Amino acid sequence: MFLVVACFFLFGCGDPPPSLEKSIALANENLSAGNTEQAIVLLEGLLKGNPGNPLVLENLAFAYAQNDSHEMAAVYFVQAAESGPDRLHYYLYAAEALRQAGKLRESSEDYQKYLAANPDSPVEWKKLGQLQEELNEPNKAIESFLQSQRLKPRGATAVRLGHLFRRMDNPAQADNWFKVAFEAADGAEGDALLGSLEGALMEENFKEAANIISQLDADHPGLLNSSPLAQSRQDLQKWRAQQIELQRQLQKQERIAQELRERAARREAEAAALAEIRKKEEEEARIIEAARRELPPPPTPANFLNEARNSQNAGDNSGAIKNYWASLKLDDKPAEVWHELSDLLLKNGQTGMAEATAMEAVRREPKSILYTMHYLRVAQTTKTPEELLQELISAKQKIPDSPDITLALARGYKAINSNYREAAILYRDFLDNAPGHPERSKAEAELASLPTN
Repeated sequence: MFLVVACFFLFGCGDPPPSLEKSIALANENLSAGNTEQAIVLLEGLLKGNPGNPLVLENLAFAYAQNDSHEMAAVYFVQAAESGPDRLHYYLYAAEALRQAGKLRESSEDYQKYLAANPDSPVEWKKLGQLQEELNEPNKAIESFLQSQRLKPRGATAVRLGHLFRRMDNPAQADNWFKVAFEAADGAEGDALLGSLEGALMEENFKEAANIISQLDADHPGLLNSSPLAQSRQDLQKWRAQQIELQRQLQKQERIAQELRERAARREAEAAALAEIRKKEEEEARIIEAARRELPPPPTPANFLNEARNSQNAGDNSGAIKNYWASLKLDDKPAEVWHELSDLLLKNGQTGMAEATAMEAVRREPKSILYTMHYLRVAQTTKTPEELLQELISAKQKIPDSPDITLALARGYKAINSNYREAAILYRDFLDNAPGHPERSKAEAELASLPTN
């Protein structure tokens, strides 16, 4: 009824209906004038007469958004996104509308729909990671932030990764990402120092905490006082007071001991007193040395690595994974350990973490064919075919002389997007440069089977 009345006053009963463009323009005039309800009614009527029209869907979605009807806006943004491959960016508008409506999980799903078609969008990966953080999904958030960092390294993203790894009880990785953020020198240095300070306080390494606070005060005055760690100054002062008190007690005990020695010297002859003191000191030294020898040596990364391999050989995958992480917690530099852990995680069905650990191995030794081929095998289980093809192309660019990567990319062009021309070029490159390769006969047959047109 409202639409009929609106038609009567806006157009006249006898006038021909305006064109779609003019109707949309009229709706936008109402929006500009603050008549959002009238604009929505007019656009809803246009949609009934033009079902699925992308232009109407787009304007109707923005009208609902202006009316603070965020969930309805998201419905029409999604329909606009689904109306054609050149409109997938409306998934982002839908995600933002759902976020404003408090529908974080649904917002996350719309970001994932957009990223499935546009995986090289670092900003959207970062926004998805933030949503997953709010949804208490730290593993997924780590994967999303790693994707964003891979595409566009930023100190702020590295800081988020540092906090997430600390949340996952992996302080070695957390400290590594805070170091990455600090060295990026792109404005996140203060937050990186705060993250490192939090770790030092958690480990009660007050000496390191004092050094970090001095650096914060020098380079970022006022930042610590406005942060949740402002109390750390008082904690540090208490520690210093405890150190002073401990020193005072030690000095007091030393004075008492000195007084006792002086009394003994007065009671006994100097020679006897000196001999007795020497005997006691030797006995104390023997006790200390015996106690030191009885203490077990502290665990090393190699200890945990051997335990991990033994557990894996015995079929105890859970124990092996635990020991691999323990080894990396003490020393996260060896790419070989990241690779072995990733391989075990993949066999154990933990594909997401298998991908993250495989990326760590490649990051440490980017020219390793073994680690790169393993990462590509993991990517087959976690990525879409189009994403996998992009990873193969990237691997070829990094290690252009690897026959295995050349053959894998040739098969990718053939199987994923039927780019037989590029596939043929790569098959020939493989055959020219790998005369003794075990896959040579298969490659020759696959090249011969390619369409010639």
